[in-house]
Amino acid sequence: MRAAGAVAAPAARLDGEIRPFLARFEVALPQPIHRMQPQAFRAALENSGAGTGSRPPGMAVEDRIATHAGRSVRVRLYRPDALAPCRRRALLFFHGGGWMVGSVDSYDDIAADIAASASCTVISVEYALAPEHRYPAALLDGEAVAEWLYANLDGLDIDPGRIAIGGDSAGGNLAAALCLAYRDRGRAMPFCFQCLLYPALDVDVERPSYRRNADAPILGRETMIWFLRHYLGEAWQTADAYAAPLRAESLAGMPPAFVAGAGFDPLLDEGAEYAARLAAAGVPCEYRLAADLVHGFLRMRNESRRARAEFDVACAALHRALS
Repeated sequence: MRAAGAVAAPAARLDGEIRPFLARFEVALPQPIHRMQPQAFRAALENSGAGTGSRPPGMAVEDRIATHAGRSVRVRLYRPDALAPCRRRALLFFHGGGWMVGSVDSYDDIAADIAASASCTVISVEYALAPEHRYPAALLDGEAVAEWLYANLDGLDIDPGRIAIGGDSAGGNLAAALCLAYRDRGRAMPFCFQCLLYPALDVDVERPSYRRNADAPILGRETMIWFLRHYLGEAWQTADAYAAPLRAESLAGMPPAFVAGAGFDPLLDEGAEYAARLAAAGVPCEYRLAADLVHGFLRMRNESRRARAEFDVACAALHRALS
């Protein structure tokens, strides 16, 4: 495993350039997230202006409905105009948001930026959200999109050998879980690479990073428990491996991976453990620790040079894997 930075408790100071974003986020929320109703939380995020960034120039964007096995899922495709060869490589992308918030619209600028920076087609997935649609609804939506994608490779002009899967936070969870599901069925692995940014991979809220970052900006311990409860129900602590991929007995046979963690994030330890277990299972993995950043730093990439640098590193890893 290639590692950038130590996995131990970070001693870095919080990056100063993200503080204005954090202040706006705090103002947008009338009370702590874990004390809010889901609809109120969604409304507060919508009013905060998340997802209002602009796309990079020269980007062809198309909405589609992916259908498979009775499921219909909205997807948005991003193709950089000026880089025709990139149309042969792709990333199946799942947005973050605790399985409860987020959409292809709120992640529009992020998905477009990934497409431009990694020179690939991005397929962004509008999966069903909890608590209205609890586990495994989002995972089944992801599987439906993956099957639709492989049934339409020629029409989409995508190379079946150069398709990565990835996402941030809850989206990273869904990406890793889909890889597990395909592996466990004994089918050929459809993804050549995992790109996971501060992923949620377990339900153990007693890890040191949970305690150390219990009151971290953006995502604290009680908020993560709130997300888990709404996604998995009251029995969230008994989740299976497709809800919490670190519960898999083995990670052998999984695709090579890039995993990024943030120092000020309860999820730090589980991402680091996932990367270490991949490496121990013989799976090539690059782990990157952004010790001075917080959960959700993708959203801060246009305000913080450090967040932009970490975004660029992830996109470079994706580009290398697909080249």
